[in-house]
Amino acid sequence: MSESLRAPMAGKEKTGRLSIRLNYYFLLTLFVWTACSAGSLLWNQKEHRENTLKIARNSALITFENDVLYRKWAARQGGVYVVTSKETPPNPYLNVPNRDVTTSSGLSLTLVNPAYMARQVNNMTSDIHGSHGHITSMNPIRPENKPDPWEGEALKSFEKGVQEVASLEKMEGKEYMRLMRPFVAEKSCLKCHGVQGYKEGDIRGGISVSVPMEPLWTIEKPHFMRMSLAHLFLWIMGIVGIAMSRKSLLKQVVAREGVEATLLERTVQLEGANKELESFGYSISHDLRAPLRAIDGYSRMLLTKYGDRLENDAARLLTAIRSNTETMGSLIDDILAFSRVLTNSISIAAIDMEKLASEVWDDIRATDPEREIEVKIAKLLPGFGDRSLIRQVLFNLISNAVKFTKNRKPGIIEITSYAEPDKVVYRVKDNGVGFDMGFYEKLFGVFQRLHSNEDYEGTGVGLAIVHRIVQRHGGRVWAEGKVDEGATFYFTLPNRME
Repeated sequence: MSESLRAPMAGKEKTGRLSIRLNYYFLLTLFVWTACSAGSLLWNQKEHRENTLKIARNSALITFENDVLYRKWAARQGGVYVVTSKETPPNPYLNVPNRDVTTSSGLSLTLVNPAYMARQVNNMTSDIHGSHGHITSMNPIRPENKPDPWEGEALKSFEKGVQEVASLEKMEGKEYMRLMRPFVAEKSCLKCHGVQGYKEGDIRGGISVSVPMEPLWTIEKPHFMRMSLAHLFLWIMGIVGIAMSRKSLLKQVVAREGVEATLLERTVQLEGANKELESFGYSISHDLRAPLRAIDGYSRMLLTKYGDRLENDAARLLTAIRSNTETMGSLIDDILAFSRVLTNSISIAAIDMEKLASEVWDDIRATDPEREIEVKIAKLLPGFGDRSLIRQVLFNLISNAVKFTKNRKPGIIEITSYAEPDKVVYRVKDNGVGFDMGFYEKLFGVFQRLHSNEDYEGTGVGLAIVHRIVQRHGGRVWAEGKVDEGATFYFTLPNRME
């Protein structure tokens, strides 16, 4: 399968994998959102239930405190006389003098002690509100005051120092909040209970209060329903939001993968074009050099062997042929160099630019040591790039500066640098012939020349090579110049490893 077909298929496979991963994250988000919504609902219901139980306990505690107040008041009065009736008969368990009396008008009265009065009030409360009160003891005078199993456990805990017992219990198939506190014997209590051996301050029993939960559950139920509906609405809205986000993300993934697939395909095509260009370069190197060498060789042989027999015009033409073959050879070298810049990989490392510029100048200087020229290399900041390619940049720029200052005595070339955020700018300035900024667009083009070949030799490829090398390093190259006032070329390199 060709690379051009394999690239789109690879893109589709990657899109499919990303879609599966996106669906996985969607389901995971859905699960987390559902868990959070359910957790919030359960937590709020638990909080509200606990508040309802607190209300029930407080209601029971208020009832208990009222019972205690009634008893204390009645105890301080020594009991209260009421009219004897069917609802309030004489207390058979109250054995005290003057329990039953008759008024001067013949009205029969009976003495109601605190416990009897508490029972009467509790019976009324039970009939009206459904709550129950019960005075109990492990040693009751009245058999009906015997504790039930729950009260018995509470009384035992009071003997261990517990001051209150409260819990949710079932009585006769219904739920009640039951609360019980110990009842301490006071001096007024000993009138009836002293015969049982109690002393002031003893725990002689307890008062239990049972508040029905059904009315509170009835009040709580609509709130639970509203809370559940609110959480359901929020859960649905969250699901819709997650689904819409998934759809949007999926579109973005598909679009991005489409772009990446296109880029991958273009990259494959570009790599193929680079290979073709490289093959073309080798073809130029091998196929064109052979005839050029033959032309140059035969021309040299004619001049050497038959030069004295040739007319002047013939000799001049042969010399011109040799000169043009040399120019063609230089042009082929430059094309190959430009091709290598486009296709060869680069190896980035730190570069001592000051040392590299000095080495380049020494090589150029060796070709014409008698030339009157001054080269000033300042302390250059280090940069990052491919050393061999950056050497080519400096070689081309300094060579150009040397070439275009040949009519200056002395020619002056300055190489400096300065820092900018994330990059270093390098500058090569000369006092040569300069150039017209009106032709700036042609300056870095391949085979573009701003000066005639008769005045300044060259192929018009050197600055194009500089431009391409700097671009491959993520930098920028530009120039400033004036005719007969010199030119300044700038290029940038990263100041750190990318």
